[in-house]
Amino acid sequence: PDPPGFVDWLGERGFKLSLWEIPYVYNDSEMAREGEANGYFARDPYGGPAKPIENPEETLLVDFTNAGAVRWWQDKHRAYLKLGVAAFKPDYGEAVPPDALFSDGRTGEQVHNLYPLLYNKAVYEVMREEQGEAMLFSRSGYAGSQRYPINWTGDAPCTWGGMAATLRAGLSLSISGISMWSHDIGGFWNPRLFQPPDPTLYIRWAQFGLLSSHSRFHGVRGREPWYYGDKAIEVVREFARLRYRLLPYIYSLAEEASATGIPVVRPLILEYPDDPVAATVDYEYLLGPDLLVVPVMNPEGRAVVYLPEGEWRDWWSGEVSTGPRHLRLEVPIERLPLYARVGADIPIEP
Repeated sequence: PDPPGFVDWLGERGFKLSLWEIPYVYNDSEMAREGEANGYFARDPYGGPAKPIENPEETLLVDFTNAGAVRWWQDKHRAYLKLGVAAFKPDYGEAVPPDALFSDGRTGEQVHNLYPLLYNKAVYEVMREEQGEAMLFSRSGYAGSQRYPINWTGDAPCTWGGMAATLRAGLSLSISGISMWSHDIGGFWNPRLFQPPDPTLYIRWAQFGLLSSHSRFHGVRGREPWYYGDKAIEVVREFARLRYRLLPYIYSLAEEASATGIPVVRPLILEYPDDPVAATVDYEYLLGPDLLVVPVMNPEGRAVVYLPEGEWRDWWSGEVSTGPRHLRLEVPIERLPLYARVGADIPIEP
């Protein structure tokens, strides 16, 4: 293996490398022996190492309330950052056993929610130290996680219900102070023996995902579009191009989010607090203040669109409709309902 050469090879082709990690250390590793010798793992009530709820017989739980353990964990990342690794995916973090004991005197029950925040903070801060900027893909979080972006919505099933639940979860994140978030396009796992998602579901989820604040294709099986047929390749290519055209707008929203906390993906109630219908809408969202996105969440291609107050221009046809009103649409697989606020200044690439 040639990690530096691999990073360089990716860079020459316009790609950056992100690495996956978990806050648990396999107990038969050199890293486990090093951490155990220095007291860097949480303990159980009998003085032995605490066992994470996930893989309890195989792993040890890093104690992020221990300043020495934090520095140790960060030092493990520095070597990768010096190779040119650009991002990390701090996965898990929610498997703290309630009877664990931490170096600051608290129990696992007390630290449970705080643990992923401390975990993400440790990784984020070492990235800032080494390269001046940082980006994570974190699953678990807590109040304050908005300081260490971004979160994703977890391992959703590859179903239409999983897609709908993903949007609801994301809108909940947005209204709770998490200003940027992502999700697994296509869903992570299929309840039917880990089969890949249906191609129609995959295409509809890709349309939604490519008009989110951050886009990520990920799952148990391959999520590249060529696994799902020629139509998937065609539609994903078109929406990827649309995303690139919209990057100046999305980037301006990310700057606003960093400065103010206003989310990139917004539930309608955030922009229309006096609209009683907006308070109930969980099937569409605003990308910033000026783009209304309505994911199609059924195999038949039907969509109900709620246009809030104002004039809205259909992105594809140019037709203008005035809200507040509902529209019922049959949407071809190549499109999703997308509306721009009339008069808005939306910076886009040509």
